[in-house]
Amino acid sequence: DGRFRVVGVGRLVPQKGFDRAVAAFAELAPRFPEWDLWIWGEGTVRAQLEAMIRSLGLWDRVRLPGVTREIAGELCRAHAMVVSSHYEGFPNALGEAMAAGLPAVGFGGVSGIEELIEDGCTGLDIPETGGTPGLVHALGVLMTDAGERARMGNRAIDRSKLWSPERIWGLWARTCRDLCA
Repeated sequence: DGRFRVVGVGRLVPQKGFDRAVAAFAELAPRFPEWDLWIWGEGTVRAQLEAMIRSLGLWDRVRLPGVTREIAGELCRAHAMVVSSHYEGFPNALGEAMAAGLPAVGFGGVSGIEELIEDGCTGLDIPETGGTPGLVHALGVLMTDAGERARMGNRAIDRSKLWSPERIWGLWARTCRDLCA
C-alpha cells in the first residue's frame, strides 16, 4: 500500500510494554512519515494505549486493529518487528515474525528475546537499561536502512529454523528415548 510497517503482536497488557513502543514511534514519526506502527492484540490496556495515541496525535499512524486469525499475512505486510516486553517466556510471535523474514528489536535480558534475536544479525538487542531511547535508536536503524532490514530478515529466517517443529519434535523424541533407555 506504499506504506512501511513496524509491527507488534501480543496481548495488550502491561507486561508487553506496548506503551514504550508507542512512545518510541512518536519520537520517530516526524523523521519517517512513510512508516506506521501496527500493534495486533487485545487486552486490558487498550483504552490507555488509545488515549496515549490520541494525545500524541498519532491516530492516523499507530493502529490497534485487534486480533486476527491471519497473523502470517500481516507479518508478511510488515517490514520490522518491535518486541517491547518487560518479561517473556518464549515469545512465539517473535519466532513467527522471524520465520516471515522480519528483523526485530527487543530488550536483551528478557528471556526468549535474547535467545531469538542475535544482535546485529537477526535484529537489534537493546540493553535492559535502554528503555524507550534504546527502542528509538534501534527502530531508527531498521527504519533507515532497507539493506540492513533485508540482510537481518534473511538471517532471521535461517535462525528461526532452530525452533522448527521438526527439529523440536526430534529433540523431544531423542530425550524420551534416552530417558526410557
